[in-house]
This record gives sequence, structure tokens and C-alpha cells, in this order.
Amino acid sequence: MNPFGINVFKRVLNGFNKLDLDGDGLLQKNDLLLMDNYRLTSAFINSIYDNCCSNGIMDFECYVRFRASLDGLGHR
Repeated sequence: MNPFGINVFKRVLNGFNKLDLDGDGLLQKNDLLLMDNYRLTSAFINSIYDNCCSNGIMDFECYVRFRASLDGLGHR
């Protein structure tokens, strides 16, 4: 599967929109606890926000980087 293909983009965008419950284009830490097929701990999520998201905000760009890293963990 092409990691830059339209199908992957749609999957990531749909995942983001599903988590963005208030529709403001930003994900809160609690939103990530609702991710299907993942069991993320609060400590892991706090680390992501502290190290990867500017000003503790996860926008779509940050979410794309996060998902690429997270999905890549299963391909080692």
C-alpha cells in the first residue's frame, strides 16, 4: 500500500474527523483515548503532546505525523 496514496489519506482524515468530536480542528488528549484498534495510556498521550505538538495542541498536521509514527511501530 502506498503510504502517500489517496486511500491512506482518506483513512487518516476520517480517523481525525472521528476523534474531533467538537469539530474545532484540534484534538484534545482525551480524544486520543477513543482511537479504535489502539490502547493508548494517558502517560503515552501526555508524552506525545509534550514532545511532538506545539503548545500542547494537536492539529491535523501533528496528527498525521503521530499516526505515521504509530502505524510504523507495527511494521518493524
